[in-house]
Amino acid sequence: MVSKNIYKIILSIASVILLTSGFLSCTGAESTNNPQTSNISDLKWQVMYSQDTNLSRIWGISSSDVFCVGDNGLILHFDGKSWSMMDSSTSQDLCGIWGDSSKDIFVVGDGGVVLHFDGNKWSQIAVLDTKFLVSIWGSSPTDIFSTGSNGTIFHFNGNNWKAMDTNLNYTLNGYKFIPPLVNISGSSGTNVFVVGDCLTIIHFNGIKWEIIHNDENRIDSVMGIWVSSQKLVYFVGQIGRVISYDGNKLREINTGTKMDLIDIWGSSPNDIYAVGQSGIVLHFDGKHWNNIESGIKEDIESIWGASSSDIFAVTLKGKILHYTGN
Repeated sequence: MVSKNIYKIILSIASVILLTSGFLSCTGAESTNNPQTSNISDLKWQVMYSQDTNLSRIWGISSSDVFCVGDNGLILHFDGKSWSMMDSSTSQDLCGIWGDSSKDIFVVGDGGVVLHFDGNKWSQIAVLDTKFLVSIWGSSPTDIFSTGSNGTIFHFNGNNWKAMDTNLNYTLNGYKFIPPLVNISGSSGTNVFVVGDCLTIIHFNGIKWEIIHNDENRIDSVMGIWVSSQKLVYFVGQIGRVISYDGNKLREINTGTKMDLIDIWGSSPNDIYAVGQSGIVLHFDGKHWNNIESGIKEDIESIWGASSSDIFAVTLKGKILHYTGN
């Protein structure tokens, strides 16, 4: 089985080989080559919880109802006061989590496993036909998407899971393949974005998936998505890549870092955070991307916030970070 964390490490190593041409060589993208960054030393993240199991994703309903998932079936819950371990009913590595309410939460992971939380307990509700599922997002309990290996996207209509056709078929050095898709997010059921290997960005308009960008000669990955609206989306990826999308054109932003960026979250278009390799945290204030000192030197895998002053993040090595704005 290939967990999301192992997959990212493989990509990070492999990308060193093929990082030869810029994202801007691709059709429809333009670049901003004048970074405006500064170090901010007075904004501190605190380690609020630490344990030994790798963590993959954090997500919540509110500041007193936060969940994170990780290897070996780990699910942790924060009730506003303390973190506790939940019985997940599986030993598979878990990679993605999303929910519509505190009584309707879904988790996906290796082996195509899908778990559901009804407010009382976790249960396995499906095993989908894929090696692993990496991410999950929905617009409602009857409109849920999950992505994974071999270009997999599954859709749940409230009753059944069904594989979707993405028309992703690539050729690299004469070898035909379908790239893994590592993250999904959206603002509605007709505005859904998926990213993955080969700089893949695709969009679902409620009827079909369309390719916004890809480069089958590149194996580095776009990893994170933050969707504000149909005309404002940010993507992050390897070698410090930050890309904005206005519904028509992609624009690559030079933030001044070459560190891999793994995830992104924002409370508003003027308050966005990107996290990733070796504890890097970037903050966008509407004008500039600033490098914020996290105090952590290990990879930050995921970020989620209840508000601009109540933000959570998890590291690959099992730490949970908290930022209150103080």
